[in-house]
Amino acid sequence: MKPKFPVLLLSGLLVVLSTLPATQAGEITIGSVSYNPAKEIKKYKLLTDYLNSLEEIRAIGEVKIRITDNINGMIDLMKSGQVDMYIDSPFPSFRLQESGVSKIALRRWKGGVAEYHSVIFVRKDSDIHTLSDLRGKLFAFEEPFSTSGYYLPKSSLIQNGFTVSEKENRGALIADDEIGYIFSEADDTTVTWVRKNRAAAGAIDNVKFDKIKDKIRQQFRVIHRTINVPRQVVNFRSDLSANTRTSLAKALLEMHHSEYGRLQLKAFKETLKFDEFPVSLEQALLPIKSMANSVQ
Repeated sequence: MKPKFPVLLLSGLLVVLSTLPATQAGEITIGSVSYNPAKEIKKYKLLTDYLNSLEEIRAIGEVKIRITDNINGMIDLMKSGQVDMYIDSPFPSFRLQESGVSKIALRRWKGGVAEYHSVIFVRKDSDIHTLSDLRGKLFAFEEPFSTSGYYLPKSSLIQNGFTVSEKENRGALIADDEIGYIFSEADDTTVTWVRKNRAAAGAIDNVKFDKIKDKIRQQFRVIHRTINVPRQVVNFRSDLSANTRTSLAKALLEMHHSEYGRLQLKAFKETLKFDEFPVSLEQALLPIKSMANSVQ
């Protein structure tokens, strides 16, 4: 059972609200989706501190953070005007854009990289050597709004012709012609489950996989790599004023040009910079659109 909690609002002190009005005048709100609101608030505080330090942003309003625990909740928050900007990996961002509540605008170089992909891995001593060998086995995805831990690997399996079915627990029956899966809710847990034979295979992004300690990573074998996609993207609410959207984009794009900005970026999950897409947005999102349509 996934934890449930009300939407949270951060402005200096943490305030828990059962109901929230739409964004007030003199307020800019960044939204995030997480099962761990305290951790998410701590992560975003440095970004909000930076934006609140800029005179151009302060002239518009105070930057705050609101958190919900699922993408549908974020769609509702943006639709009602309670969230102005959302930063996430491309698949949930694409879903927001397709729903009409936001528009993808910029890239975020999270972890110092512009793009990444998912790796599907098994134990080195496993008899699984190809994707076909996963039939009748249990697969560990991270969480249902993760690009690298769910959307990319699942859509890749589906596009390769496999039936992929969610199970209630690790002991559930899996048919010989399907790949069963459950959510681990954390990449570290996915790694542990595969290492301890609690799941036959798992998927995480290539950057995290390469950072696993050598003595543990050497126990695994990668059997598949997905396509590359943008590491993360910045979404602005569709009906956000042009002035606010332009000011926020300018602030993010210039962040890596100052020493203070670079320090805040580094502390914000090792972000190198924000930049514009090197190709048209339509071209950048084309492979994501194709894969997203296969995961409903």
